[in-house]
Amino acid sequence: MKTCIACGGKKRAFFLKARDRLDPHAEYVYGRCTQCDLVTLEERTNNKNFQAYNLSANLSLPQKAVLTLFHRRLRKFKKSGRVLDFGAGAGNLAKYLSRKGYDLSCFEVDENSATWLKNVQKLNVVDSSLGGQYDIIIMEQVLEHLPEPAAILKKLKEHLATGGILLISIPNINSLQARIFRANWFHLDAPRHLNHFYKKSFQSLLIQANLSILKRYFFNLHIDPTGWLWSMNPSKRNRALNTPWELLKLGLCLPLVIITAAFRNTGYILYIVTHGK
Repeated sequence: MKTCIACGGKKRAFFLKARDRLDPHAEYVYGRCTQCDLVTLEERTNNKNFQAYNLSANLSLPQKAVLTLFHRRLRKFKKSGRVLDFGAGAGNLAKYLSRKGYDLSCFEVDENSATWLKNVQKLNVVDSSLGGQYDIIIMEQVLEHLPEPAAILKKLKEHLATGGILLISIPNINSLQARIFRANWFHLDAPRHLNHFYKKSFQSLLIQANLSILKRYFFNLHIDPTGWLWSMNPSKRNRALNTPWELLKLGLCLPLVIITAAFRNTGYILYIVTHGK
């Protein structure tokens, strides 16, 4: 049995089996650390299933709202500065923040995404050396994809300037929608999501990297509604959210999002962290 990547624990129990939303014939097993509750994919041989994530600059209304809300939250801590978007994907967040006056650089392990960021989004893309110190480092829906999240957090902290902040968003495996839908929870996303973090396991990662939490946010106008909508309708998961009908159905999920946000039990958590004390 492999040791837990969050706490070093030696024991893991069966958690659930889940199918790939892109290949319903492929089934994957997740285990749960009995010490810190980290949920991990048992077979971790292939994490380069990036075909699930489209490279597009055409955003739905909920996605545009998410960018605005993210910026408003960021401005409460840093109104300017040098930013690294680590795992930038299609680069829409990085592009938005660059237009708001931040000095943006991106890192992306996927070659197709890196090419897109350079040639289409016209963003600065750094190599694995990461290019110096940053006032702000962003990991938006990235940590759950990483085979060694603790090692990456330690490396990123070395590039975090004094007084800098790290923004980490993750799917919430302890959310109401995750507990209701279990293996059919859309944001479980096997096998692309290698790890899912309960509060204790996430805290274990931060302790390893000597990082501490400044603030948590539990409301997202895209991740949370899609978590409800597509978990209830698995056959519709690959539909665009740009049609009036799809946007209406998404809007009908908002009461659930608002209620779970009030109880801090949404399918998405954004952590603002900084250097440990």
